[in-house]
Amino acid sequence: MKPVQIKIYNNPESISICKHALKEYCHIIGFKSWEIHKLTVLFEDLLNQLIKCTFIDGQDGEIIIDYSNIEGGIEIKINDFGIPLDEETILSNDGDGENELRRIYNILNEVVDEVKIGAKGYKGNEVVLRKLLKPKRRHKVNSHEKEEVGLDSINAVSEVKLLDTHLAADISRLAYIAYHYSYPYEDIYIPERIREKMKKDMLISVGAVVDDIKKVVSHSALSFNKPGDKTAELGVAFTDPNYRGHGFINKIWTYLIEKIAREKELFGVYAMAVCTHPYSQKACHKMGMKDSALLVSRAPVIEFESIDISNAQRESIMIALKIMDKPPQVVYYPPKHHKKMILEIAGHLGLDVNVGKHPLLHLETQHNYANIEVKTDKVFSIAKIYIIHFGKNIQNELAVEFHKLKGQRFESIYLYLDLADYHTEKYTKHFESLGFFFAGLMHEHNRMNLVLQYLNNQNYNFSLLKIDSDFGKKLMKYVEVECKKVSEFNN
Repeated sequence: MKPVQIKIYNNPESISICKHALKEYCHIIGFKSWEIHKLTVLFEDLLNQLIKCTFIDGQDGEIIIDYSNIEGGIEIKINDFGIPLDEETILSNDGDGENELRRIYNILNEVVDEVKIGAKGYKGNEVVLRKLLKPKRRHKVNSHEKEEVGLDSINAVSEVKLLDTHLAADISRLAYIAYHYSYPYEDIYIPERIREKMKKDMLISVGAVVDDIKKVVSHSALSFNKPGDKTAELGVAFTDPNYRGHGFINKIWTYLIEKIAREKELFGVYAMAVCTHPYSQKACHKMGMKDSALLVSRAPVIEFESIDISNAQRESIMIALKIMDKPPQVVYYPPKHHKKMILEIAGHLGLDVNVGKHPLLHLETQHNYANIEVKTDKVFSIAKIYIIHFGKNIQNELAVEFHKLKGQRFESIYLYLDLADYHTEKYTKHFESLGFFFAGLMHEHNRMNLVLQYLNNQNYNFSLLKIDSDFGKKLMKYVEVECKKVSEFNN
């Protein structure tokens, strides 16, 4: 029998249509009447609870139900684009809505042969039920019954606090309430991935908890590219629209910077502030972060509520860095033509820099092979190239990776060069001859990098950028001039 798909709106009146369709589909496949009756009653209850739990009051949304005749039975898929669901939270949460959904979930486990439930990122939620005509019965024990952890465990006296893994679903829910599915990092809508990053200390979440409702209403976090990083990105910030304007993000950022970052003895924290408006830059500067790099065309066009943006173009990002643990002195090898600006940025960050003069600067490297690491982000349409160490084949190796990324139509490509490596001074002009131009300084891979950038067939209008600080404006002008030099050279 061929599959059947039904689309309904998130209102109870539509459920009976799906229920009757399921009844007929099961009858044709060959299920007994009592099996069909039990399954359709549970199916109706499940849809009702999904509508209650995953959609905000007054929100219109679609639910897609697929019936498929699998070998030996039926598969039912339910997809919605409501608040992200999390199987672990459903099993462990004693809240009113989740408690009822958990009851249905447990009964389904006794009636059908397989139940899967969870968030699929931008694809929304998915519930999968499979029932066989001749099921192999098995008893299941809910291992979470004696380990229930509810929202009551939150210390309501503390307005801002560190969030534990059991609140991963609450973070996804809050992101959905704040942005629906428009937030650029898909993982934030998948509680399982949030929980995994928390366990690995790659995401340290802090939230603002309102005393009377005992719920997380504002969130931000320190994010790490990999375990062991000494610099974290300050971001993943969103607030329930009903609780905006109370300064929660400022309080959370202060907690993350002054408590968490200092306790972990981080080298620094940085934030990516948009340049369509100056507000996020102002927030960074208020936290003591300093402008250090302008990443041109870093993200797709971003629409902001209540902000009129004409002539929209891809979003540029100002990197704002706060160094927490300043070294007594650092030795850098800046290329001579960028030396003045690099030293100005370093001084702006509070670094004491000694310009190194390496005796092997004009000699060929001792390494035969270069080590290059490439990271791509299809959502943002960007690529990053990290030169881990230089080798005699660096020019050929980088050219191969660079042309591959250009051919894959990544809009912007960023090249990270270790300032403590004398090869950075030696090869920067060669990289710029390929079309790269100056972006600034960023601390990644536990090193300070000179960042170069490449725009893939883009004519970028710098006059549309809104820069908050005087130093940021100076940096932007420098980047714009370097961009024009590359453009004129290539033309």
